[in-house]
Amino acid sequence: MIVVHELCHSVIPVWQVGYVMKQILVIDDDVLNLEAIVELLQFNGYDVVAADSGEEGVQLARKIHPDVIMCDILMTPISGFDVIQILSQDAETASIPVIIVSALTEPSNIHRGLELGAVEYLRKPYEHEELLATLRQKA
Repeated sequence: MIVVHELCHSVIPVWQVGYVMKQILVIDDDVLNLEAIVELLQFNGYDVVAADSGEEGVQLARKIHPDVIMCDILMTPISGFDVIQILSQDAETASIPVIIVSALTEPSNIHRGLELGAVEYLRKPYEHEELLATLRQKA
């Protein structure tokens, strides 16, 4: 069901009326993974900003202060672990929740990510509903 917003004459899904969209920064250097997450989140009503490297992700986080960051680990030259460490040491970004979305499933990687400050660690491949439920819970 959709509602036509009278002031701006735009079409808005009914579930978004009166809803402030959460802004999510997605960081992943694999373009296919990045596009898949971005499309899923946009389809589900999130305002999504994408970064295809750890460096760009850090810069964007400092600039836009998103509600949540979703970050891969396997990136070069700045890994997702590095991104979390850099952002957690910056007073401006330290409070932004980071959700790791990674194919690294070894317990040592999960422990390291959570120890660095991530609020959740999702394993790839993930179920869409699992990712969305985690995001709703942490955003």
